[in-house]
Amino acid sequence: MVSRNVAFALETICIVLVASLGAAMVYYTMEINYRDQIVNLTKFNVWVNNQTISQPQDSWTNWTFKADYAGYISVQVYNSTIINPSSEVIYRYQGVNYDQQKEGTTEAFPVMPSNIEISVGNGPHIMFLNATTGDLTPAAVNETVEITYYY
Repeated sequence: MVSRNVAFALETICIVLVASLGAAMVYYTMEINYRDQIVNLTKFNVWVNNQTISQPQDSWTNWTFKADYAGYISVQVYNSTIINPSSEVIYRYQGVNYDQQKEGTTEAFPVMPSNIEISVGNGPHIMFLNATTGDLTPAAVNETVEITYYY
């Protein structure tokens, strides 16, 4: 027969082991769910949240961020005073330079883990017609920018 003290000690050890196993299961379930979201590109960070910018003709506004995982960046330009604003994403990954520029109000760019430079701008072809004088003058551009990193 087992003494009462030994039985109590064994019972306590079993309770501690079951509690530890339960905590480990909760932790690893949360970790698996987090990694699953990354693999499916459902995690995201809004890097620029509806920032209004004003630019002279032929200029760019730049931001730099760090991407920790492969994914993509969505650049959205709202309320622009031009039809086709330009977006550009530049980064370097494992010795390869990536530099892509697109025109449009909503663009997506694939990214790898690195420091990412994102620019929104306009070209030299934007002119304003002065109704009084009939002259063409360089136009300033106003727009609202949202940049989101999906990973």
